[in-house]
Amino acid sequence: MLRAEQETIIRWDRDEHLVRFYTADPVEARRWTRLGYRVTGCHLARNGQPRGWETTGPAKCVRVRRLVGGVLPKRGDGTSQLHVQPTSEHGTPLPRLQMPARGSTSRSLDNSAGSGR
Repeated sequence: MLRAEQETIIRWDRDEHLVRFYTADPVEARRWTRLGYRVTGCHLARNGQPRGWETTGPAKCVRVRRLVGGVLPKRGDGTSQLHVQPTSEHGTPLPRLQMPARGSTSRSLDNSAGSGR
């Protein structure tokens, strides 16, 4: 099968709040398995090997991001990495440290315990 024929389909089911995934790409199927999805083979070839794989997940596992001018924008720090707000064991957001602005001459963060310097 040509790479161009190895399609991946993502289908949302609003009634069941599920996302159904199908792929003919074995690399994508292995990635889903590494991410913890229960992937099953389907559409077997003559030799008995699967030619397609499918799985389901909660609807919130897929996020469609905003495009700007038809392009996926860079994050504020110039990377494409998603920054996650740290939370306590109870799920409440932890306060963020305020870092001094670039070029600032301040060398200390509010350290009420004191470092002795």
